[in-house]
Amino acid sequence: MLMKLQAGVAGLITSKISVLLLAGYGRDFATTAALAARPTPQTFIMQAELGVLLNELTTFKLGYVRTMQPVPFFGVYDDDRGYLDAKFGVGRFSIVGNAAVDYLRFYGIPPLRQDLIITAGVGPSVQIFSWFSISAA
Repeated sequence: MLMKLQAGVAGLITSKISVLLLAGYGRDFATTAALAARPTPQTFIMQAELGVLLNELTTFKLGYVRTMQPVPFFGVYDDDRGYLDAKFGVGRFSIVGNAAVDYLRFYGIPPLRQDLIITAGVGPSVQIFSWFSISAA
């Protein structure tokens, strides 16, 4: 069983800049004899994000997340993720792009496994109604 506790703040610094700051603690409580023999994974978890709204149709977000997630076989993994999201718009049409780097550490059966995942994407988006848009990636 994985327990995560987080608290933080989110809000606007100015009319164009937003901030999200969360901090907390994560801990895995082993439930089987095989997993109980290993050290208990526990770590500081957090999220920090800075958002910039240049105009109504153009936004940027830069952030970092450290979290723990359950996974079969290994029990739990830590994820350190840096990311960048951008949206550029003209009228109802916009281009959305994102990039991220994830560094994963799996706990469970030794040896400790570590993975690096790099992702990037870009795609068009069309605003049909104020509450509905269609996107492709």
